Amino acid sequence: MGSIIELNDTLQITTAQGFPAALDYKKHTAKLLRAERFEGTIFEFKDKSGIRMYQQSPVRTFLV
Repeated sequence: MGSIIELNDTLQITTAQGFPAALDYKKHTAKLLRAERFEGTIFEFKDKSGIRMYQQSPVRTFLV
């Protein structure tokens, strides 16, 4: 027996699970959102089933 652990570089979450509402695709395509706008912001993700491990920066993690 063992546990299932996923190693991901993609985090697929909804706004209810913590995806930032400010990161709206339509707004981004109209006027590019810059990373500096979110500097110092902490995003918290919750209620995602299963265990996932994400590497710390500078490794990429895509928010979908």
